[in-house]
Amino acid sequence: RDGAPPASTAALAALSALSLSLVFFVRITGFLYLPLVVLIYGLGVWWTMWRRPAYTRQVIGYGALVGSLYALSVAYGLHYSPVYARVVIYDDLFGGLLGPHWQAILAGVVAVTLAALAALPFAARRALAKRPLAFAAKPAVWIGLASLVIALGVAWSLYEAYLLGFTERYADDRRYAQFGLVGAGAPIFWQTGAAGWLLYTSPLLALVAIAGAHRPPLRWPVALLYFFLAVCLFANLALNIPVIYYHYYYARYLLSEIVPYGLALAVTVTFLTASRGFRALGMAAMLLAVPFHLYFTIKQMPLREGARPYAVMSQIADRVDEGILLFDTDGWDPDRNLNWQTYARLQMPLDHYFGKHVFPVGRSELDNVLGLFEGTSGANVWLLSRRPTDHECLRFVDAFAYWDARMVDAATIPVTANQRWWRQDLFLYKRPDACAATRADQ
Repeated sequence: RDGAPPASTAALAALSALSLSLVFFVRITGFLYLPLVVLIYGLGVWWTMWRRPAYTRQVIGYGALVGSLYALSVAYGLHYSPVYARVVIYDDLFGGLLGPHWQAILAGVVAVTLAALAALPFAARRALAKRPLAFAAKPAVWIGLASLVIALGVAWSLYEAYLLGFTERYADDRRYAQFGLVGAGAPIFWQTGAAGWLLYTSPLLALVAIAGAHRPPLRWPVALLYFFLAVCLFANLALNIPVIYYHYYYARYLLSEIVPYGLALAVTVTFLTASRGFRALGMAAMLLAVPFHLYFTIKQMPLREGARPYAVMSQIADRVDEGILLFDTDGWDPDRNLNWQTYARLQMPLDHYFGKHVFPVGRSELDNVLGLFEGTSGANVWLLSRRPTDHECLRFVDAFAYWDARMVDAATIPVTANQRWWRQDLFLYKRPDACAATRADQ
């Protein structure tokens, strides 16, 4: 208890910090974990100073490393994805939540938090700080809080489903209306984040994780870990995905955040509880979850999403080479008013991935745009359109059948694929050099 910590604990702490940093680097919602990390860091400093003072420096170093890695992830996002980071995350999200002065408010919160964390090691040494420790160090306290968080998360997910399925609250939300979820009635509860967590984690494992609240682990740090996982899991259920639009795409967020937390909860309570019978139940649940997950994995593994679009885009990019590619924006799903979304599926990869010179142009503007190249010898100008054209200054080059394969949209885990999803016929034209001379003779 009073001896120096083994050298392995420093390596494990660094590995833990690096693992946590993955949340900051790969998840949009990574900053949401910071309040919880700060809370646990503060409790860790407080607890070690009074119970295991030899470990206090390592806890402080751990907190400093986590903070540095988060700052690095922010710099990384601003440098490599400035538009998304600045506009979507900072301007839209923080601006929408905190108002026009969000930058000053955020800077103030950060400054106060850093000052409090810097003063914490000195404040924790006071005798007054020892008094609440006897209460906060009880595992039952954090298990109880975790149970409350679980209940609130599930309740909020069900409440959002009620608003969606039985009221007009989200009648103007195109995302929900597109999949027929507004006014769907009782079946909407099957598409809640709570039900999705039970389904994707496997029902038995999820029940083991919840029942763990009534089988508290032996040690206080483990109870704190249970609380951390419970908050992360059900904050995502309540705030991130209370209702799953459809299980092909948005269920990915379940797999990347909610399911790992659910598995970690089940493992925590299985191996660190005092009940042998409960440990046996947890092990059985883990073994039974393997064929459960394997069934859906085998069903989805043959799908090769993006293979056909990549092949078609590569052919078009090779043909155009270093030329100018005019992209006809007319005729793309006019009934759904999603023009910008649909043709962007082709425009963005040609522009950003293949590095082509792509210029969107409406059919009504085509004459004027092509006229800009009159009298220019050797102009390498192309047109890509989803409709044929008989324009006098365009020569047909090739046609492409563009489609993709993806899992069908479903209210539960999909097991069948749609091999002709979003099929489009594309037509590639080139402006011949002779066109300029022909028009000049006229």
